Parts: sequence; structure tokens; C-alpha cells
Amino acid sequence: LRRRVVVGPVLRIRIWNAEGMLVYSDDPKLVGRSFPGVPPVEAVSGTEPFSRVADLDKPQYASEHTLAPKIFATYVPLFLQGQKRPEPPVGTVEVLQDYAFIQHEADDLFRTRLLTLGGGLLVLYVVLLPIAFRASRRLRRQNDQLEEQARRLTTLLAREQTTVVELRRLNQMKSDFVAVASHELRSPLTAILGYIKTLRRPEFENDKTARQEFLAAMERQ
Repeated sequence: LRRRVVVGPVLRIRIWNAEGMLVYSDDPKLVGRSFPGVPPVEAVSGTEPFSRVADLDKPQYASEHTLAPKIFATYVPLFLQGQKRPEPPVGTVEVLQDYAFIQHEADDLFRTRLLTLGGGLLVLYVVLLPIAFRASRRLRRQNDQLEEQARRLTTLLAREQTTVVELRRLNQMKSDFVAVASHELRSPLTAILGYIKTLRRPEFENDKTARQEFLAAMERQ
């Protein structure tokens, strides 16, 4: 029991047989009695110790009120030497301890774990801080590069937009020029064509005056 279960001072030890009767106790007044639910099913049917906080209001703990304000009960299945598993245990050993000691041990363990965890986190922080610093500095550089690229792209986009506007203006000027030139060329060409068609008529072949007049008009056009 001391090797497997007991931690700290023991208030009382009791042994229950397989039928649930108390067969040994350092308080002999309860020997020979049985109580509902004692020992617990987890201890009777299992092969490993089972622990719980004792309910001091129950009759099996009537004489333990003066031992401690809160008691921790551990039930250990009892097997005979050479008994083969998984045969049920022949009995159960009940060890009663002051819960204050258990709580103290738990608090010490918690503090130890907390200090270990805190120390581990501190070491982890110290180890990761340079990595995080380098990563942060690299991210800042990349962010600056991206911002510079964004500014360049914005400038290029503005230039492209200006170029598009200028090209549209030039295209409109070209269209206007072609329209004006077409209009300006259409009138004199129409007149020239008219004079040519007139000169081809037979009645003007021998009319030198008309021919000279028409040729002079065509030259002006």
C-alpha cells in the first residue's frame, strides 16, 4: 500500500471482504458491519486503485468526523498471492487520509507545473523573440517594397491614362482632319469632273473660247 497508494500520513485503514462486510479496522466498533455502496463498484470490479473524497455524512464515516474536516478515501483491490487475473478481488483495502495533505501536495505539484510551464514559456519567448524580430523586419521590408511597387504602378497607370486620353484626342483630330479634307476636296473635284465631262461633249470640241474658259476654271479649282 505504501509503495502503490499511500502519500503522506494515514488516518485509518479498513479492509472489506468481497461481500462488502468490514473485516478489519483500527476502529474495531465497525468491524462486522456492511454499508450500502461500500466499497464502491469501481474498486470491487476493477484491478487498480480508486479514489474519492469521502462523504462524512454517511454512517460508515461516523467515527471519522474528529480525524479531519475533509477525508480522502482510496480503495485498493486485494488479491491473494498467486491469484490469477481477471478473477475478482477477494476484498478491498480502504485507506483514509487527511485531504488537506493531499490538497497541499496537489498545490505544490500545481505550483511546480506552473513554474515549469512559466519557465518553458519564458525560454520559448527568448528563443522565438529574435526569430519574430527578424520575421517582422523582413515583413516590414517586403511591405515597403510592395508600397513602392504600388506607387510605381499608380504612376504608370496615370501615365497610361494620360497617353490614352492623348491618343483619343489625336484620333479625333485625325477624324476631323479627314472629314474637313474630304469636304474641301469634294467641291473642286466635282467642279473639275463637271468641266471635263462638258469638254468631252461634241459641241465644245471646236469651241476654243469655251475650252480656254473651262481649262482656266479647272486650273483655279
